[in-house]
Amino acid sequence: MVGPTVERFDDRAAALALRARRSPAISRAMYTLSMLGDDGRVWIVAAAVEAVRDGRSTARFTHGVAWLGVESVVVNLAIKKVAHRPRPDGITEHEHRLRIPKDTSFPSGHAASAATMAVILSEGSPLAPLWTGLALAIGASRVHVGVHHGSDVVAGWLIGAAFGVAARRTRRTR
Repeated sequence: MVGPTVERFDDRAAALALRARRSPAISRAMYTLSMLGDDGRVWIVAAAVEAVRDGRSTARFTHGVAWLGVESVVVNLAIKKVAHRPRPDGITEHEHRLRIPKDTSFPSGHAASAATMAVILSEGSPLAPLWTGLALAIGASRVHVGVHHGSDVVAGWLIGAAFGVAARRTRRTR
């Protein structure tokens, strides 16, 4: 159950997404971003880019991808099962190819993975604005394509950021 404040936030996010769907260019970009976030593929590539960029290829890559896996297991196999929030109603047909999720809505796994990796990859990186912007855009895309409520995405970002901070701390202590 969500309260009235969260419902108002979700309604506003859905209304913004509805307006943005009127633009074919925005819709194409949002569907592309949503697909980029599938299975963390874009983040595995990003981890490889950062690993090569800073010269610690194996350790940095392995650390990031391992934390992506931990976050995904916790969010998708634990939190979603407990929260059991239904997906938004409304969009049943998609103008672009989209994998339709079959699990519950809260929190957004795409947003959680994106935030986890953005926090990890941004540490000491000149590409930090790219990783942060990509994480925000992937999360927002999930509302645009109609598979998440706005609050699912915000919760995903917060949970993912917490995982990212934990990952940074474990890397520093080694």
